[in-house]
Amino acid sequence: MPTSFFARGRSAGCGWYGDLRDIADAPGGVVERLRHYFLTYKQMPGEPARTVRIAEVYDRVEAVEMIRRSLLDYRESFGPPEGRAALLSRLLGQRSS
Repeated sequence: MPTSFFARGRSAGCGWYGDLRDIADAPGGVVERLRHYFLTYKQMPGEPARTVRIAEVYDRVEAVEMIRRSLLDYRESFGPPEGRAALLSRLLGQRSS
């Protein structure tokens, strides 16, 4: 399960997911639909099935930590994300906002 789904509070107050705050609070059917989505969403029709697996499902605390680590890794690899939009805009020849 992508770490960000419940960690970012996507479910908080949402009409579809109600007041879920952690994956453990989700009904099994919702979890299975989410698993199916994240296992298949990049698969193009007619392509052979990819070998994809979800190694584990993190709780909210673990997911927040994984997001924090991912942001650190991104910054180390690509620099601060805050400047990426302005750089892209300049590369495209547009004025940055």
